[in-house]
Amino acid sequence: TRRWWLIVTLTQFHFLFYATRTLPNIFALVIALHSFAFWFSKREKSLVWTSAFVILIFRSELVILLGLILLQEVFIKQKFTFRNVLTNGLMASGSAI
Repeated sequence: TRRWWLIVTLTQFHFLFYATRTLPNIFALVIALHSFAFWFSKREKSLVWTSAFVILIFRSELVILLGLILLQEVFIKQKFTFRNVLTNGLMASGSAI
């Protein structure tokens, strides 16, 4: 086991490099999971705020995942209006920036 650990460590420098550093993905994961929790508990305003924050600050590709959830809530389930989402999204975006 020691020998394999040495081989992996010598050939894969990024293994130990990333083991000692926190990445934006870790922070984005926590906030994205909170967004899902807000979605499951039907707290739409918190869903919009956390989604806007995590998309703007950490990972822009989350707009695909969380954006589709928001579009579903607006157009299919009609939980809240598009204007409400836009207003809260712009306020969250402004405070995130």
